[in-house]
Amino acid sequence: AVVSTQSTGRHMDSGNLEKTLTGWKIPKPVVREMVSLSEGQHYQVACTKYFECTQGREAKFGLSHPNQYVVESLGGGKGVKTEVKTEVKSEVKEEVKEEAMEG
Repeated sequence: AVVSTQSTGRHMDSGNLEKTLTGWKIPKPVVREMVSLSEGQHYQVACTKYFECTQGREAKFGLSHPNQYVVESLGGGKGVKTEVKTEVKSEVKEEVKEEAMEG
């Protein structure tokens, strides 16, 4: 659910988004706020609200990437962030290398 939250708001109309979030047991006031944020194209803010609701703590950051959500969920950014960043960078480098070899 974490990764799909931001993309869900971008690819669903307001009614379906509200239905999906309600199905995920998000409280109605938070759902309304998230739908409103999504309608205003404030997807990162809506995702941050989802984080706060599901994690039970205030986010001291703005989510800008699904991987950041995962990192913050797992350890609040303590000790996990570097490992995830390194792994993602390695994967990206490998993809770029493969594309260069194909082209």
